[in-house]
Amino acid sequence: MNLRWRLALISSFVTLLALAALVIGSGLLLERVRLRDLDEELGVQAKVVMDEIADGTRSELSLSVADALSTAIGSSVAWVYENGQLMTGDGINAPEPLEPSFFSSPQTSSVTSHAGWRVYSLRRSAMIVQIGRPLAPLERVNLSYWRIGSATALLAALLAGITITVAVNRVTEPLERLAQRVQTLESGAPIPALGLRDEVGALARALEGSLGDLRRTRARETRFLADAAHELRTPVTALLTDLEHHAARPRSSSDDRAVLERSTRTARHLRDLASNLLTLSQTERGLDKRPVDMFEIAANVVDRNASLAAHKGLEISLDGHPAAALGDAVALERAVENLIGNAIKFTDSGAVRVTVGIHDQRVQLEVLDTGIGMNPDLLEAVFEAFERGAETRREGSGLGLAVVKSVIDAHVGTVTLHQHAPHGIRAVVSLPRA
Repeated sequence: MNLRWRLALISSFVTLLALAALVIGSGLLLERVRLRDLDEELGVQAKVVMDEIADGTRSELSLSVADALSTAIGSSVAWVYENGQLMTGDGINAPEPLEPSFFSSPQTSSVTSHAGWRVYSLRRSAMIVQIGRPLAPLERVNLSYWRIGSATALLAALLAGITITVAVNRVTEPLERLAQRVQTLESGAPIPALGLRDEVGALARALEGSLGDLRRTRARETRFLADAAHELRTPVTALLTDLEHHAARPRSSSDDRAVLERSTRTARHLRDLASNLLTLSQTERGLDKRPVDMFEIAANVVDRNASLAAHKGLEISLDGHPAAALGDAVALERAVENLIGNAIKFTDSGAVRVTVGIHDQRVQLEVLDTGIGMNPDLLEAVFEAFERGAETRREGSGLGLAVVKSVIDAHVGTVTLHQHAPHGIRAVVSLPRA
């Protein structure tokens, strides 16, 4: 059963319950009011009869009293007793006495129902007057009310159900159109109900924003896959071409050494590219976060890159003290590796200095180089996958800083690049403390 019919049925059921409660409450109130009015009328009649007896007429009720016992809504019967003996009465097909229990009661007056009659009893000295009226007419009126009220409630619930169904159809129609549009996400059809100023319109506008984000994400993924395929194909092609060309002609030991060096650089490039892609994939799936010492991670990376820095004639150093952050050690080491590797790659002379410590109650790692620097306009753009600075002749895939950004974001941290005077780059990573 769809939402439309569920809403209609629930609304109709609630309406029926409300009408039933109204009918029952009104019926009970009406019955109580009519019974109260009858009690008041019987009480007045009992006093009239008692006053008649007080004037000395005990054997026969006067014509005026008999008229008082007969009203437009029903006729009452009256029994008069003296010392428990029936003196006179005006009742046909009425039980005698109307209420036997009153004779043994100390009460001076009472009103009660007995044997299908409503009886008002009044005592004055040795005299007792009982006025009664059958409850059957009142019960018939009540029964008629219940029948009419029930039929009216059912009819009203049916009409309300039809009205509610029509209203629900009008309300849910935009939702159905939205649902149909969601099933065809790739189509260029406009999102319906955007102009509505209610919850449906808000949902449509939220859906439009989500679809826009989805399109942009898919476009980035498509571009990422194309760039990744290109980055993988280029070094593999170069490696195969070099090896095939070298194998097809006579070669010397110097040629072998040159080919091996190029092949080694290409294999290293492929390894770094694969490691970066794997790290990006891990940040998407989720990381295993534990307390890790960022100083220890930086020390490991500096040790691994010391020979590379020395080969270029660069000084590389590590300063600071242990600082524990909550994170994934492997992913964080990959991010630090990329930062220090970039600093060495783009520095031809001078030094690369790494510092780890606590700043503003957060773990901070800083990598400072004296390299070629970067156009300030590109300091943010280089964090996108396969984006590079102005210097594109140097070996690299364009994934390093994208991996750094992805890893640090996954750790609820920040990474920023700053142009360092007179030249060089200062990379600053800030992470929450463990």
